[in-house]
Amino acid sequence: MAKLLSVGLDVGTTTTQLIVSALEAENRASGFAVPEMEITQRKVLYESPVVLTPMVDETRVDGGKIAEFVTAEYEKAGISREQVDTGAIIITGETSRKENARAVLEQLSDLAGDFVPEN
Repeated sequence: MAKLLSVGLDVGTTTTQLIVSALEAENRASGFAVPEMEITQRKVLYESPVVLTPMVDETRVDGGKIAEFVTAEYEKAGISREQVDTGAIIITGETSRKENARAVLEQLSDLAGDFVPEN
């Protein structure tokens, strides 16, 4: 059984939130098969407050302010970037259509373990 620290960041059209979870994963495959990992338990360790998604202007998300938010919330949660094993960034709605959405995803992916940016 593997234990992982996971961070989820939801950057929405109007609000943003970060959640830290402890995950337990188990390999469900037989001994000689390709590993088939399944999350067997998830416990939420910390939920940030929901904040307004910061914007530079009507066409650009403020990636710097989101990065500051993530760093501050890590501190409040009592974790460091080095402790994070995995996570996901989700940019949804109109925010995903902003001209710098991809750049913001790349900027934020450096703040956590093996982040998987999705939009």
